[in-house]
Amino acid sequence: MATFEERVESITGESITSTVSDTNVVKHGQLSTYLNDAVIDVTNRWIATHPNDAQLFTRSTAESESNGGLGVGLSNIMSVLRESGTDNDWRACRQISLDQQARVTDINSIHYASKFNPAFWIETDGAIYVAPSAAGSNNAYKVYYVNDTPLATDGSALVYTDSDIKYFPNKLVHLVCLKASISVLEAFMNSVGRIDSDITTALTAINTAVDQASTAADKFIAADADSTFGDESTFLTDHSQLTRVKDALDNAEKIIDDGANSPTGNAAGDAASYLYDEEDFELVQASIAIATSEIQRAQAHLAEWTSIGDMRTKEIQAALAEAQGYAQEVQARTSSNLQRLQEYAAKIQNLKKQYDDSFLIERMGANQAQGGQQ
Repeated sequence: MATFEERVESITGESITSTVSDTNVVKHGQLSTYLNDAVIDVTNRWIATHPNDAQLFTRSTAESESNGGLGVGLSNIMSVLRESGTDNDWRACRQISLDQQARVTDINSIHYASKFNPAFWIETDGAIYVAPSAAGSNNAYKVYYVNDTPLATDGSALVYTDSDIKYFPNKLVHLVCLKASISVLEAFMNSVGRIDSDITTALTAINTAVDQASTAADKFIAADADSTFGDESTFLTDHSQLTRVKDALDNAEKIIDDGANSPTGNAAGDAASYLYDEEDFELVQASIAIATSEIQRAQAHLAEWTSIGDMRTKEIQAALAEAQGYAQEVQARTSSNLQRLQEYAAKIQNLKKQYDDSFLIERMGANQAQGGQQ
């Protein structure tokens, strides 16, 4: 016969092992706990809806030869038996209220309890007393009660490797498997509902990448020592790329517009017509060469500025692309987890319906059978 572990795995479609892993969140010990809880739940619900079946879950205490030796901690007591003075000649005890204790020992009272018509009562601490008082061999008593300690058929504690349950009807074992399966699926569902480590790692990576992009952007536009261009003020100091571009262009402009003030310092003649003096072509050519050189220098500085800016732009883009990649990973994992949550929820709902309906269907069947006998 299949073990409880095998039956639950078949119902849930989930693996149950000795350790928790990426694909398993329920250990063998947890399944054993779920099974024990399920036995108690099925027992209580079945008796509540089928009170006549209480005897199917009944077990007996050991015999006690002293009054008050039994009963503490027991619930749902079915019956109390006392020996009549003859070994194993058991007589059912009637239950009395606490205020009749003296009456059942008074031989002249109509409530008197003999060893052939014994009585019992339950003290405030739960201990059970009988009258006549239990006293030695052949005058012992025992208690039948609904079992509330799930056991395997060999009397050992119920665990996942077992396949049968003691003091429990075989026809209801499948309900124990259903109830335990619901608990297993709820555990898996709760595990999926928590943010897993991979998603947490990806979210952290997104935050880091965004911070990197933000830092790069700050440096790109900063006008201080952290500037992308390495200057305290890209537009104001004498050493920034844009300032160098402007300086070169200014020099070229001076040469072209005002030869007297050119960087060579040896120009002469009318400033307004200097470069257009047809009698001094060599000077014009020299000035044009200098202007051309300054323009080329401006272009070089501008290219350098653009290259540095492009580098920072690429850095920002790379950081944002990295963040986007992690965001897509989070989205994919979240979508996958959501789908798993929906699947678990559907399974749990289906199993709960089967579990709840089983009590109602069996009860309706029993009522119909009783109606047919009347």
